[in-house]
Amino acid sequence: MLLDGVEFSKQLFLSLAKCRETLFVCSAFIKLKALQSDEFRKYLAGKNVTVIARWQKRDLLCGASDLSVYEFCKSQGWNFGVDLNLHGKIFLVDESEIFLGSANLTQRGLHLGLVGNHEFGTKISAESADLDKIQKFIESEVTWIDNSLMRKLKYDIEHSVNEPALASSSWSQSVLDIIQKPIWFLWVHELIFSTPEDLLSPNLDNENVVHDLDLLGLTIDNLNADTLKLAFKRMRLFGWMRTILKIGSSSFGGISSKLHSSILDDPKPYRIDIKNYNKIIFEWARFINDVFEIERPNYSQVLSLKETKIS
Repeated sequence: MLLDGVEFSKQLFLSLAKCRETLFVCSAFIKLKALQSDEFRKYLAGKNVTVIARWQKRDLLCGASDLSVYEFCKSQGWNFGVDLNLHGKIFLVDESEIFLGSANLTQRGLHLGLVGNHEFGTKISAESADLDKIQKFIESEVTWIDNSLMRKLKYDIEHSVNEPALASSSWSQSVLDIIQKPIWFLWVHELIFSTPEDLLSPNLDNENVVHDLDLLGLTIDNLNADTLKLAFKRMRLFGWMRTILKIGSSSFGGISSKLHSSILDDPKPYRIDIKNYNKIIFEWARFINDVFEIERPNYSQVLSLKETKIS
């Protein structure tokens, strides 16, 4: 049954009041006051609680999430982790009830104040397949925050308070190397279908262009070479490219083979389609020339990470 924001929050809080052992929370944005509310802290003392947020740098700089959430979770003995690509919102109570919807773990999202957002969600019984998906997500995508990593994040934040382009703020590469797990697998919908040149002069009647702008989180109002590069660096595809190239340089054919092996879709795309996707990957590598380098020994393109060549 579809629940509106008030109904969703009411049923979630009733479930939390009956929580016996575990709570798993997955929310892109998390505010400290929401976690400190009676609805959470009162009923979850002594419980096994896991909290996961997105924590893109811009989320913290603009106040969509609070850096202090980590210290609070630590004080409660709760696990706290991040996934920079997180967008979903899930509350799993005692591995039996799942609350799934649009509400973030914030006061407005869960109607913990006088004014709440217009949210929708639903409550379902958790099945073994659901629990398996959540476990795989935890194992493959989540980075757990500890005091050492927290110090690095705080340093990055403290040295970014005067950044003029908040929307384009990103963690330093030294932080990303820790917080981003290696990406070995992709779905086709996570690939980009257009070249940088196609997107810089977009034809919005082209479905591939529309798909890519949506994937990159860009509109024609904030589209230029700089925003395009920054948006691409946030993609899982960019993470996959860095993951496979950290092992060593690879030829065009080698990248095609690795891409074909990495695609999770069943059935997999035809190899001719993989080759076309790979051509576009090389165009983006040429565009992101501060990270990648393309050479042509014996007329066969070879793709490398500049950082590995320096070291």
